[in-house]
Amino acid sequence: MTVTYFEDSANPDLLAGTTLGVIGYNDVGRAFALNLRDSGFRVVACSTDADQRAALELDGITTDTIDAIVQQTNIILLTADDDVLPELYMQHISPRLARGKTLLFASGYNVAFGFIEQIGRAHV
Repeated sequence: MTVTYFEDSANPDLLAGTTLGVIGYNDVGRAFALNLRDSGFRVVACSTDADQRAALELDGITTDTIDAIVQQTNIILLTADDDVLPELYMQHISPRLARGKTLLFASGYNVAFGFIEQIGRAHV
């Protein structure tokens, strides 16, 4: 049976005061970041792409490094392109994960095909 959740099913107050991190500011990352910001959440984002970094600045989204985002936020949304995500994960994300952090993947490609493995056990 499929369960469908609607806006009234959520309690955004549970995330009050939480900063959400978005790594990757492509079309998907931009949509998430702007939606979250416009919904009243504090968002910090980054991108390794120069054009995407320019869009971050134009949109007025707070920016920081990948390392800082992973260390300072408890909810991290990975929207970076599939081809760069394994390297970003291994170099910047995995070493900084800790118990209590939530890592969300906009695309499951790298996990499904084994490019990123053992997410549940990484440094926790």
